[in-house]
Amino acid sequence: MAMRIKKIGWIVLFLLLTISGRAQAFFDKLEAHKDITSATVTQKMFQMLAKIASEGGESKEYVAFVSKLKSMRVFTTENQQSGALLKSEALQYVKAASLSEVRMKTQTQNTKFYAKENGSDKISELLIFVDSNEHSKKTVLLSLIGDIELSQIGTLTKNMNLPNEVKDIK
Repeated sequence: MAMRIKKIGWIVLFLLLTISGRAQAFFDKLEAHKDITSATVTQKMFQMLAKIASEGGESKEYVAFVSKLKSMRVFTTENQQSGALLKSEALQYVKAASLSEVRMKTQTQNTKFYAKENGSDKISELLIFVDSNEHSKKTVLLSLIGDIELSQIGTLTKNMNLPNEVKDIK
């Protein structure tokens, strides 16, 4: 019986490593593309930001929020073909990572939000995709990983200059 539990544990560990490796390969592919601009913020950078923010008098809510983040990656392009690639890769990632659509807004931009739930009001990953259209040529993909409470998303948009549509996630 103990051997069987050990074997199941190894299988679960292998599956988790495979999934995280897939995510890394996905992001590496986008970072290597010449027409896609990328920015990455790591967990250590978020920890430094939280320390600086607390010393600078930022709100406790913002400091608590930032200290729980593990990574943020932003990819942008104004090239139509690269935008199509970004969209295709994002949809493949959504399917592979088993993310579910949280909300979709279509006013001046086609914005889709995907999340991996981690409790009733918490998510472990938020993926935001803003598709280009007649109002804007820019295509944007934002990946945020950490312990994210949906009620704190407004804090993120206010302090990190993210799209205003993020405020409306429920």
